Amino acid sequence: MSHRFRQQTTLSGIDRRLLLQALPASLLGATFIRPAAARDIGLRFGDIFPDVIYRHPSGEKRSIHQLSGTISFVYLWASWCPICADDLVNMEWYYKKYKDNPKFSLVALNLLEAYDKGVAWAGRRFTMPFSDSGMAAKPAVAAVPGGSYGFPNFTPQFFILNGAREIVHVTASRRNGGNDALQVLERELKIA
Repeated sequence: MSHRFRQQTTLSGIDRRLLLQALPASLLGATFIRPAAARDIGLRFGDIFPDVIYRHPSGEKRSIHQLSGTISFVYLWASWCPICADDLVNMEWYYKKYKDNPKFSLVALNLLEAYDKGVAWAGRRFTMPFSDSGMAAKPAVAAVPGGSYGFPNFTPQFFILNGAREIVHVTASRRNGGNDALQVLERELKIA
């Protein structure tokens, strides 16, 4: 995997997302969307997010699969990342606004930093839960059922997953929690 994170998939050299945006809504049928069983496990728009196993602040072992059926924010961050410090303000806002909505989940996972160190910094500023990804060192490798999954070695990484764990919004190496994410979240919550 290259160091540069790609946000869209391509279709014969054409940016699939731009192609879909250019087509009239009436032409977008199931033939343009791959069935869920055929989707790749990965980190790009349209992929199924890897079933990362993490430890919730309560100490309970959880996995991304348990988020199925909810619209989920998965945010990979570190306290040394200046973009993350800004983004976490937005994540906190989303958390406070939607935490009582049973259709919403937020998982903030440490990346390339010891969990205790990051939480010591974040706990003084934020009330949302921060979970331990187990990805404190390079390479950033997460536990998944039956093996492991390697993530790019940079922060931040931000994903919105639909109820089937399909990535419907992804940004990386830039501010993530802005209005575009809010629009995607509100759209997905309406159809969930």
